[in-house]
Amino acid sequence: MKHLAKFLLAATLAAAASAQITEFTLDERKLFQVPVSQTRITTFVFPCAISAIDAIGMTLDGSTPGLFQIAYQPTNFFFSLRALTNGATANINVVLRQKLYVIEVSESKTPTLSVIFREGPTPTAQPKIEKPRPTVTQLFGLLLKANNYLTLKTHHPALLVGTTNILLNCTNEYDSFKVQLTSVTRFDAEDTLVFCTLLSSKTGAKVYYDPQSVSIRVGSNVYHAAITDAAGVIYPDFPYPMTFAIVGSPDGQRNDLSPNNDFVVLLTPKSAPPPKGPSNEPSPTS
Repeated sequence: MKHLAKFLLAATLAAAASAQITEFTLDERKLFQVPVSQTRITTFVFPCAISAIDAIGMTLDGSTPGLFQIAYQPTNFFFSLRALTNGATANINVVLRQKLYVIEVSESKTPTLSVIFREGPTPTAQPKIEKPRPTVTQLFGLLLKANNYLTLKTHHPALLVGTTNILLNCTNEYDSFKVQLTSVTRFDAEDTLVFCTLLSSKTGAKVYYDPQSVSIRVGSNVYHAAITDAAGVIYPDFPYPMTFAIVGSPDGQRNDLSPNNDFVVLLTPKSAPPPKGPSNEPSPTS
């Protein structure tokens, strides 16, 4: 019987000691409620330096009227608190790493003496699923949408969800020809920009260029065309259209380029006409 009494006493003391020390996991959405005493100190410990504390009814020296006396030094990892009046309650807002946590304290005869806040479990990073790059067929479809953007916007606007179109009138001058950039259309889901241009000869004769060399410079970055709708020749009598698209970045990541950029069209002239025969290039846009 004596052994049972000793066991019960030990268990009771252990439970009381456990109740006086509390651990919480930090959670911005949770209200932490802590009882504090007038005759004993409760200390709150955090896993990092406290950025700021905001509360009403607190006094630092105990002689100034207040509901609670607080001991705190800026940049400390902890602060201590005791109640000054019966039935006192207050909330303390604590800022840690730009996150706000709310603690509600109340005067009690059975206080918690130590409150330890711990970091929550780090969420497992979900693997980023990269969307496959558009196929050649899909890119042809984007070229057609860009070339007919105004018509589609009027009659089939649902086909243009997630797109941005900018009308331009920028010209890049070369020795024998010039490139007029008339519009840029961004298809965000495909991370693709389609450029519509007009090419004009400056010599009064045919000018040949390499359709495979088309690229865009933005600042110090150069993006090569993933597909080009071009004939490789510029006739002297009228501007000739060329449409091309860039997809992603050279490193395989998204480019997320805005169509509101200062783009420079890069094109390599040729002294001879392009070779005849099968080609991966689409037919010229009429």
